Amino acid sequence: FAPAISCPFTDGKGLIDYVMSAYKALGAAKGANIQGVLTGMGYQNINDVKPEHYAALFAGVEALK
Repeated sequence: FAPAISCPFTDGKGLIDYVMSAYKALGAAKGANIQGVLTGMGYQNINDVKPEHYAALFAGVEALK
């Protein structure tokens, strides 16, 4: 049983800000994997991610670092 991950954003703007900064931190090559996290969750567009999936997206992106 994994502990609940504390997610640093709670709304769409926070999500976008987080993903953009993560992309910049990872660089273009590794940052491209963020799209893979999205599609793995069944999303094509970052704007479509529902709040109940924020923690899973956060965990997936953090795992790329």
